[in-house]
Amino acid sequence: MKRDKRRLVSYGIPALLVTALLVITGCGGGSSSSDAGATGGGDSAQGETIEIAFISPLANTFTSAIYDGAKAGAEGKNVKITHFDPGQDPQKEFNMIQDILAQGKFKSIVLLPLDAVSIAPVVEDAIAQGVEIVTVNNPLGPRQDTIDTQITDQAASVMDASQLQRGIWMGEMAVDACEGIDPCEVGYIAGFARISGEKALIDGFKQGISTAPNVKLASYQDGGEYTPEPSRKVIQNMLQANSGIDVIAGSGDQMIRGAELAVADAGLEGKVKLIGLGGSEIGVAGVLSGKWYGTVVTLPFDIGREALEIALQAIEDQTVNEVGVNVTEETGQEPKLTADNAAAFKPQWTG
Repeated sequence: MKRDKRRLVSYGIPALLVTALLVITGCGGGSSSSDAGATGGGDSAQGETIEIAFISPLANTFTSAIYDGAKAGAEGKNVKITHFDPGQDPQKEFNMIQDILAQGKFKSIVLLPLDAVSIAPVVEDAIAQGVEIVTVNNPLGPRQDTIDTQITDQAASVMDASQLQRGIWMGEMAVDACEGIDPCEVGYIAGFARISGEKALIDGFKQGISTAPNVKLASYQDGGEYTPEPSRKVIQNMLQANSGIDVIAGSGDQMIRGAELAVADAGLEGKVKLIGLGGSEIGVAGVLSGKWYGTVVTLPFDIGREALEIALQAIEDQTVNEVGVNVTEETGQEPKLTADNAAAFKPQWTG
């Protein structure tokens, strides 16, 4: 998992950029919270606090769990994590990284990329200035089928699977759920379809169902926003427009919770099978209750904790470079949860 660095790192940035902070601080969004780990570790050579920027939306419990994992990784160390929330706006995330670099105090940025390609140039600028970059959950670069880093000298990419692979697993579960139904009409709900990770998920889902001639993607809808109530409305409309839907899948357990409510509203409980993404408390409870067919596992707390630990290692001893970390493989966790195995799984977020 570790390789020697191919570069020497200098943490200083031009004084002009520091001066620019007086003008642009707060532009493009500011930090939503700051959390300092307990003292005792950190940069032992100088005894200074290591400052790390963490960029991720906190609008739902999944991304909050990643942040909680990062804070856990900082415990007992002389580390301060400052959180920056870009919402779901890739341009705002780009601007935030520029602002962070202008401050000149952060030795690492841990971020959840909202767009795989558009923020790459500013990430490259950060690396050129000696800032260690660790990405979480989503790939950064043109390929969506890999967890490996795609930016030269990026410290690491930490995921539990590529977004494409997650989509494939959901598609495979849909095929299983459609067994004995011909034709089997499937609906899919996205949170924000414009995000690159969403595009990879639906590509993977289509790949997963492509092996089954009886399975048809009858409806693909945007607007779930990774929360139950918007998803409930989207699925209500989906069911009204497509009365033959047999299975509904979606790119987040929160949205399948909304689908569960919409299915109940329509009096279709037991007739429409539900497949989530996340392995959350809500998802596992849905599977165990029989209201959901299954959910694909994610491990957000482990992702955040490992990302922070790798960032610190990269800062302190320069031994991590261009590493792809798959926490699902590391833990040996079966990625597809159904009634057969869900009871033994411990969720890492609420849903």
